[in-house]
Amino acid sequence: MQFSVASIVLEASSQANDQGAVPYARWKQSEIVQYLDDALIQVGTFRPDAFAATITVALQAGSQQTLPPGFSFLKSVDANATNSNCPDATIVECDLNMLRAFFKKPCTPTGGAGDYRVRSFAYDGRNPNVFYVSPPVPVASAGLSVTLTAVGEAPQYAVSDIGAGTLVAIDPKYRNALLAWMLYRAYEVDTESVSSRQTKLDNEGLFWKTLGVNYKQESLYRSGWYLGDRGLKDNQPGRH
Repeated sequence: MQFSVASIVLEASSQANDQGAVPYARWKQSEIVQYLDDALIQVGTFRPDAFAATITVALQAGSQQTLPPGFSFLKSVDANATNSNCPDATIVECDLNMLRAFFKKPCTPTGGAGDYRVRSFAYDGRNPNVFYVSPPVPVASAGLSVTLTAVGEAPQYAVSDIGAGTLVAIDPKYRNALLAWMLYRAYEVDTESVSSRQTKLDNEGLFWKTLGVNYKQESLYRSGWYLGDRGLKDNQPGRH
């Protein structure tokens, strides 16, 4: 179930025993929201797939295209969008050097812009905000769209999002990791006792452990090696 900024801020404050007669006495709401923002950035750094999304992007004339603001790098260009000349036609990935080697001037299967559609794409991993399509987009076809999967930047929130009931834009499976990092940051500034320092270290360890467990379980599930099933590579004849 999706959770709100308000609920996770309250939970972090409660776990830090800061919901007494004067709530948020030790850590203000604004501070805890900052810890949430930092936690989201950490998750985005080590699990960028947490912020992957399929979006529709309008094409620019020519071969080179750019990701819209708010997205950090491309995963795939999937298909021609519904406003294209060939809706849902799939797009395959090709090698960038190969695309450059066989570059041709803007053209289409029949030589007319009215029949243009993207057939393949490539991108340079050293410049993840830019990708290339083939055939190049004719000027008359600029504005046609493709659907693609890209990784977005980690969302950031403000204290005003508490009263607004804003939902945290992340899969609920990351909630425990976010809480652990928020508590780590809270106790990081509370160095008055040995127990506080230990609590800080415990929550930092829990954050990394939670991310690692999620990653391991998802990897096993996607490989087919999960809950007694054998992975595809291990089902080959002669393998034991």
